[in-house]
Amino acid sequence: LDVLAKLPAARLSVQFGGQDVEWLSHTHPELIEKIKTMSAAGQIEIAMGGYSHAFQGATPAINIANLQLAQKICRDVFGVDARGYWPAEAMLNRGMPRALKEAGFAYTMFDSLNVRNAGAMEYDITGKSYLLAGAFGETISALPVSRFKDAAGRGEGAGVMTYAMN
Repeated sequence: LDVLAKLPAARLSVQFGGQDVEWLSHTHPELIEKIKTMSAAGQIEIAMGGYSHAFQGATPAINIANLQLAQKICRDVFGVDARGYWPAEAMLNRGMPRALKEAGFAYTMFDSLNVRNAGAMEYDITGKSYLLAGAFGETISALPVSRFKDAAGRGEGAGVMTYAMN
């Protein structure tokens, strides 16, 4: 963050889970203040996962509560709602577009691992944007991203986009 602060034209999105933000706010308040300052300046966008991976996708009501709690913590600690959502590996499902909208998210990010694990989730390429389509005709904007390969060799490797952009 110190290097990024010296480059005011550079932009970055950072993602946290709700439990992570709680822990950081108690153990590293100076980091929270730095992120808040950079967010207010438009240099950092804060994205969230749910409050806890353990509750994501459990039932529609629990899933929405988990997302809303993450947003509340983001708002309480950083002073803003997160616009973006980063799903855990198996958390894209047919109910996610509606749940994300109800919790105040504007878009989700996804990688090939999320798509493979989602199974029935549909995604459409429309120009330069993606839409994830869920149950009940709900859609939400989606941003394809890549991830480092994990110990099992899953992931594309950092910076490598494997999605066709029309």
